[in-house]
Amino acid sequence: MSHELRTPLAVILSSSSMLERYYLRLNETKRDEHFRRIHTQVHYLTEFIDKLRLLSRLDASLIPVRRETIDAREVVQELISEFANSPRLPHFHLSYNEGVDRVTFDATLWRRALSQLIDNAVKYGPIGGAVTIQLRRRIDGLLEATITDHGPGLPDDYLSVAFKPFKRGNNSRGLRARASASSSRGGALKCSTEP
Repeated sequence: MSHELRTPLAVILSSSSMLERYYLRLNETKRDEHFRRIHTQVHYLTEFIDKLRLLSRLDASLIPVRRETIDAREVVQELISEFANSPRLPHFHLSYNEGVDRVTFDATLWRRALSQLIDNAVKYGPIGGAVTIQLRRRIDGLLEATITDHGPGLPDDYLSVAFKPFKRGNNSRGLRARASASSSRGGALKCSTEP
């Protein structure tokens, strides 16, 4: 976890020091670059702290269940639309069976977990790669969402620790918050990797 905090703080310190010492010597482009670096790292740290807070609240069961009936297809379509302007140019394929149009669960947490998993698929998949999202209402009534990409996959030695707090692989942001969101609401998050 210290790496997750120290790296952005080092960038912020470096850029702010450059601005403080050499502001008048830097041209406008260089100043803007340093301000952008600071802004980007502050945004990253804010997201990271929010995820830490969520993880601790999930683990302590402090987040109340907010069940609602939703159309899972609509949620996925909204998430896909958020990647419309991605420079990675992903191609999404959505498939589903009957029954996914009326699913009752904590939609906010499901949306957050799914969003981060889709983000990983886009981020670590090839540029212009396909991301397939399959929604399936199982016989037991549970919703199963499968996300498939064509990225490098996770190393075998990482799979055993993928759902532990503050673990991160080279090809994936940590999966612990997504696993906590799932298990705290009666679901499960599974990970598999194939060449």
